[in-house]
Amino acid sequence: MKPYKCKEFNKYGIVRLPCKWRRQFDFTPGKLVDLVYKKESIIVKKHNPKSTDNSRIVSGEGTISIPAELKRLLSLTPDDEICIYIDKDNECFILKPL
Repeated sequence: MKPYKCKEFNKYGIVRLPCKWRRQFDFTPGKLVDLVYKKESIIVKKHNPKSTDNSRIVSGEGTISIPAELKRLLSLTPDDEICIYIDKDNECFILKPL
C-alpha cells in the first residue's frame, strides 16, 4: 500500500483526514471514529459502540486528535513524520510514522 500523504506530526497530535475519503467513508464532522493500535500503526475506522478502543470525534475541519497513550506507544514526537494510508476495502485510514 502506498501512502496517500506524509507530513510532520504536529505538537498537538492533530491529524487531518483527507476530505475526499472522509466523505466516501462517511467520517463527517461530529461522528465518532475508533482509533486502534495495531502493528506500529493507528487504524482510524468507523465507531463500534461495543469497542473498548479509543474513540474520537471528527472535527468540523476533518481532524482527529491522537490520544497520548497512542503517541507514547508509537514514540511520536513533533519532529516525526506521519503517513496516511487509505484502506478502501475496509473504509478506514491507517496512520504510520516514518
